[in-house]
Amino acid sequence: MQIISSVIRLIGRLQFKFPFLRKPINLIAQHLISRGPGKIKSGVGKGLLFNAAGCNPGFLFGTSAPLEQQTLVKFLKRGDVFYDLGANAGFYCVIGARQVGETGRVFGFEPTPMLVSRIQQNAILNGFTNVEVVPMAVGATNGMIQFGVLGDLSVENSINAAKHAENTMNVPCITIDAFASEHRPPNLLMMDIEGAELDALKGGMETIRRYLPTMMIEVHWLGEAFKDFYSENLKPLGYVATTYDGAPLPVGTVRYHCLLRVG
Repeated sequence: MQIISSVIRLIGRLQFKFPFLRKPINLIAQHLISRGPGKIKSGVGKGLLFNAAGCNPGFLFGTSAPLEQQTLVKFLKRGDVFYDLGANAGFYCVIGARQVGETGRVFGFEPTPMLVSRIQQNAILNGFTNVEVVPMAVGATNGMIQFGVLGDLSVENSINAAKHAENTMNVPCITIDAFASEHRPPNLLMMDIEGAELDALKGGMETIRRYLPTMMIEVHWLGEAFKDFYSENLKPLGYVATTYDGAPLPVGTVRYHCLLRVG
């Protein structure tokens, strides 16, 4: 299984290195997962039931972002509260639900209607009652907002996508502060929201200052703006910023994973 997983990860990387391979690779992968729910084959979610049809095939194979998976379980313990911003089909929601146990809580924030249903389905498949789907975007303000939809199950649906997507919809948007004021605050906050990271952080600073959650953030092409925000707002609180493997944050306008934790 380890050899198969390595091959799948290699194929996944090829589609980004050679874009012309993306369509045939995705067609093959979608065929493999089109039968509906199955058991996650590897990774920290191994053995969990999951319906990845139409989504990232790596969810079902367990090969999607292995370092991200490992980082999640490293900083999430039994009884914790996990906020998953941009939860997509709920891959990290179900991993988190198993990790925190019955006394913990998982809140998956996802405004795309079909993905809301998919998260709920994947939680039910595993008998998890500690997962709550929040059908909202997360940003700097509360209210209705334009949301770009690149596909019913796309990982790239986002607030920022509304600028160029052919299909948009009005969705409710909530700040982390507003949500945490009425629910259990996060021990771990994970964010994959396609470039809207700074807005979400700005709308959560009261919660962050008060509870100092560990944060896992996929930074999308924000360049020095993200580092500046960290230096001005998070570093004074005691946060240390690295990539998931402990390296310094990269230079330039690139996409990367940032781990923020106090200490």
